[in-house]
Amino acid sequence: QAPHCPSVSPSAQPWTHPGQSQLFADLSREELTAVTSFLTQQLGPGLVDAAQARPSDNCIFSVELHLPPKAAALAHLDKGGPPPAREALAIIFFGGQPQPNVSELVVGPLPRPSYLRDVTVERYRGPIPYHRRPVLLREYLDIDRLIFDRELPQAAGLLHHCCFYQRQGQNLVTMTTAPRGLQSGDRATWFGLYYNISGAGFFLHPVGLELLVDHKALDPARWTIQKVFFQGRYYESLAQLEDQFEAGLVNVVLVPDNGTGGSWSLKPQGPPGPPPPLQFYPQGPRFGVQGSRVTSSLWTFSFGVGVFSGPRIFDIRFQGERLAYEISLQEALAVYG
Repeated sequence: QAPHCPSVSPSAQPWTHPGQSQLFADLSREELTAVTSFLTQQLGPGLVDAAQARPSDNCIFSVELHLPPKAAALAHLDKGGPPPAREALAIIFFGGQPQPNVSELVVGPLPRPSYLRDVTVERYRGPIPYHRRPVLLREYLDIDRLIFDRELPQAAGLLHHCCFYQRQGQNLVTMTTAPRGLQSGDRATWFGLYYNISGAGFFLHPVGLELLVDHKALDPARWTIQKVFFQGRYYESLAQLEDQFEAGLVNVVLVPDNGTGGSWSLKPQGPPGPPPPLQFYPQGPRFGVQGSRVTSSLWTFSFGVGVFSGPRIFDIRFQGERLAYEISLQEALAVYG
């Protein structure tokens, strides 16, 4: 007979702090709606949807849970004190102000906010320069429009020869890089061009052309190409690259576009196999989830996800004894190369 591991019903584990499941819980849909509505009322109707915002617009970049002060949280968890106010942290891009800036605002109490507090200077000892803000979708689209509509036609002859260039670069796609400059105040990004191969990972198919785009100005019409890199050499502009190509001074390495059928394709080469085995609990789940609180016969903790740092867990206890107040990533970083 197979060994039997007795399971303990999650309902048999008493909740020491019935309200603590919401102390570290991520914001609900209703709370997010309440925060954005309150910010619109307080900051005026000039806020633009971040998906459509230009650099010269004001917009809400992000909203997430503002973690409570540790001392107040512990007083509530360990001594039965009142729970700290539930608050949200909002990051606002103020591109429409005389001095464009990035501000961090604390909004509370939730779920019915009545105040906001600017914590930018408290956190960063001064205002956040506007050029340090992340790139929004609309800015990427405007950069693509600059590259494909205004710049690439200047080197159409070279691109036809090396990269099977089509009208307005429909067979090409750009990919961003970082950092965006070499010194404080810069907002210039190298954009590489790749074959637009769907489903095979276009980043595996560079054509050898990269453009340094200066996009610091609030008006996209003032953005420029500062430098061009093509197959190992630098040029001042695409027009200069085209002139040198026409003069026979550019040693072009043809980069074929083989579609998605090559041996390098990420698509499976054979027929799909059988589905993988499924995992299940023979005796039923040995843990329970209430809100953001996870409990089992031995462990309890709360979980959440930071917008910029990823997963995090709080108030981690083993057999009722707290082992850690918080375990989280301080920074999310992905390295390619």
